[in-house]
Amino acid sequence: MGQRANLIIIRGSDARVYYDHWCANRLDVELFWGPNKAEAFIQQLRPVGPEGWLDEVWCEGGAILDANTRTLTWFGGEDLWYDIPLRRMHLELMRTQWGDWQIEWAHGGILELGTKVGAPASMFLVAKTPEAWFEWNDAFPDDNNALITVRRNGITLVSRMCGDEEALQMGSSQLHRIFEFEMTPALTWTGEMPTFGVHVDADEKKLEFWSARPTTAAEERVASAWPDWEVVWLRDAFERQLEAAMIDIQLPVRDTASLRRAIIEQVRHRCHREGQNPARELASRLNATELNPMTDEARGSVGTEEEKLRTLDKLAGEFAL
Repeated sequence: MGQRANLIIIRGSDARVYYDHWCANRLDVELFWGPNKAEAFIQQLRPVGPEGWLDEVWCEGGAILDANTRTLTWFGGEDLWYDIPLRRMHLELMRTQWGDWQIEWAHGGILELGTKVGAPASMFLVAKTPEAWFEWNDAFPDDNNALITVRRNGITLVSRMCGDEEALQMGSSQLHRIFEFEMTPALTWTGEMPTFGVHVDADEKKLEFWSARPTTAAEERVASAWPDWEVVWLRDAFERQLEAAMIDIQLPVRDTASLRRAIIEQVRHRCHREGQNPARELASRLNATELNPMTDEARGSVGTEEEKLRTLDKLAGEFAL
């Protein structure tokens, strides 16, 4: 239970790593207000040594605030994990608060952050055997969030399935599963945006894939499972799959004004939080006598709710929302 995160501040030759048990799903809000509040938020957390790094299984958010290069690299939040256009708008609005700083999304998750400070990949990667495969999920249709395009014998077709990069890590054995699905020459996607996509060019033996959520060592793991194929990780550039497919695929991308309004309202409703440990309340209701002390590693927001609301009102006014 928790929303675990590692956050790092780099200043000069010093790189300090911090830990919080509950802030990963709130980093989109806590880091929104610019470098001063972001650094103050991180500095109130518990500093940890190398033993405090999280691995790819447990880390659900993280950030590096590099004062030397004036760059913030981060991942976290809730909806931002799965909605690429929404995330891009969030980053755009963040940049209005960060001045001349660069704001970057860590597509590679905790491994990408650790690499930036010279930590070995072995600290973050967990050996595991992929068990998922591409399928159609009848029980939970909303889980069919993978956009699959296949070029074979000079013809490109498209389908919607359930699956992600873990299915690709099972190797070319997945080809027969993909080929067995009903595919069409065009597709109008309904519901939420897809969260994963892959273009399989069977003629050229080339695989291009993207994912909305951060993924560790995605390209390396998939490439090792497809040794005779050219493998390209597109990060979150779903547009490149559409360009490669060159067929009629309509995705439900919201207009700019709608995305901007959604972000401002989301941040408004979550702009301030007091530090608390929800596990203690749950333990009290369940009459539990033992509680992981790490759950007490939680800190509240920096700055007042009033000033943040004023900032959002000003921002909405600038865009006439």
